[in-house]
Amino acid sequence: MSLPRKFDRQLRKAIAARAVWLPGKPFELGDIVVRRNDLFHKAGHISNFGATLESDAHSDISLDLKTSRVRQKIFQAGVELPDTSGLDLAADASVRLEFGGKEQFMLKTPTLTGASIQNMLQIAMQLHSLSSWRHDKYYIVEEVYGALDWSFLGTKEHARKIEISGKGSGILSFLTAGASIGLRSSGSIDVKIMGKGGKIGMNLVRIRKNGSLNHG
Repeated sequence: MSLPRKFDRQLRKAIAARAVWLPGKPFELGDIVVRRNDLFHKAGHISNFGATLESDAHSDISLDLKTSRVRQKIFQAGVELPDTSGLDLAADASVRLEFGGKEQFMLKTPTLTGASIQNMLQIAMQLHSLSSWRHDKYYIVEEVYGALDWSFLGTKEHARKIEISGKGSGILSFLTAGASIGLRSSGSIDVKIMGKGGKIGMNLVRIRKNGSLNHG
């Protein structure tokens, strides 16, 4: 199973949403996307077809996801700590992340925020009869989930190790919410997204020829 598919599977279990790949890709409500090789690519926006969306904002849980062969070890003053309870927030510390094989990942986020389309049925009635609408190809981004300063690390073909270091307070923020401000990293990893915001998950819908909605 590919890294994007593993991420998608875990995110669907966690928040019932499809994964954005690469995480942070700028999908927005109302985007029209097509699927190629298990990945979604933007092909336009419903506004290009004369439709207007109404949206509502929401917030959700924070995420701490990892595959089965990811290990994290916390160090301070040359000693490995069993957890964060004994972490001196003012002193230097580090966390070593070990990815024990290919297609392993870790995602840590603060509380997710996002939005969803509220008038999807109305939009479907506008678009379903258009001759240019590709019912079998077009998905509409109906809901999005994102956050600021989250971290995603992942491997593709080989095991990897990476170490994050900084003050204990920064290490705690990284471990609990993926925040990376003031931290340094060493080591190599195939996919490294830290210190940025963006979309992480989305829900998609297709419009059937009769105007009904097909979620999934």
